[in-house]
Amino acid sequence: MKLKKILFIVNLDSFFLSHRIDIAISAQKNGYEVHLATVFTKHKKKLKKYGFKLYPINISRAGQGILENIKSLNQIHSLLTIIRPDLVHAIGIKPIILGGIACRIRKVSCVVFSITGLGYIFLSEGFLPFLRRLFINFLLKLCFNQKRSAVIFQNKDDLRLLVKATNLNIKKTVLIKGSGICLQRYKFRPIITRKQIPIILFASRLLIDKGIYEFVEAAKIVKSKIPAKFIVAGKLDYENPSGINISIINHWMQKGLINYIGYKKDIRNTIYQSYIVVLPSYGEGFPKILIEAAACGKPIVTTDVPGCRDSIILGKTGLLVNKKNAIELAAAILHLIDNKKKYIGMCKNARKFAENSFDIREVVIKHLHLYKKINKF
Repeated sequence: MKLKKILFIVNLDSFFLSHRIDIAISAQKNGYEVHLATVFTKHKKKLKKYGFKLYPINISRAGQGILENIKSLNQIHSLLTIIRPDLVHAIGIKPIILGGIACRIRKVSCVVFSITGLGYIFLSEGFLPFLRRLFINFLLKLCFNQKRSAVIFQNKDDLRLLVKATNLNIKKTVLIKGSGICLQRYKFRPIITRKQIPIILFASRLLIDKGIYEFVEAAKIVKSKIPAKFIVAGKLDYENPSGINISIINHWMQKGLINYIGYKKDIRNTIYQSYIVVLPSYGEGFPKILIEAAACGKPIVTTDVPGCRDSIILGKTGLLVNKKNAIELAAAILHLIDNKKKYIGMCKNARKFAENSFDIREVVIKHLHLYKKINKF
């Protein structure tokens, strides 16, 4: 029996490994020949061991010029000509736009698009970002308007926004909350007591729109009232317009506000040692760190914005604050530290919430069902 060919198009190999590898492996086990087009780094050898067919493309997340984007589009078009996939799964805004246009030109029969978050352009204010959003929405509308296609969203806010902005048929949309997590790897650990200094964890890319400045300001407020440690874990991201410089991080460390521990490939032990996990983001698709925190039984303080608000049960597994408000953020952190009974209840509820909502096995099943549905086996 001839294998069905599926081509994944994604920005970076590390993202594919951390967020989509389980889906690709399961697709392979279920009769698909898996092809991957992305920007490859040190992870290429590991991906090759899975038996995937790999294709390097230039699809930088940074704002490439018109000529560079045309070259990327041509690369994808050429791959479609060579591979002749039965199904293309494009993940992220730029892969969706470039991959979607290439699929229209090549008349690929089945296409799945995954919105992982609306990113910097959709979060930015001002006339120029507004014009860029109009242009992006036009391109997305062009991509979505394919007969046998589906669009996966991670939260209802993004779904509503793009359905309205692109006239997307609601019947083509699928809501899958996050990338899922292996609950056997992220275990519930004994609840930390206040006998030790509480550790407050921020784990994300070091971007302005992840709320890193508000986290540091909140650290300053909390530390003025009680002893606490504020830990920052994550990658610097100079390609992103919202990225911050290491000199700023060093300045905060010198002032004793935070302890920066760099990027952690395995964040579990850092989460286990933490009292609360905080993400004061301005907007997300569905943040994986908050799924991981819930699975480990950690209460969350995050912002009342798309993606973040979907990752908690308000008052049961975490608290919400307004974005760009360090005073509210500090107050929420102090509230959980000062209320032991509520804190313990949130720890237990968080694990139950993860078990009911974020099991990677359910996420994989939903993807495979969608592939089968639009392929019309």
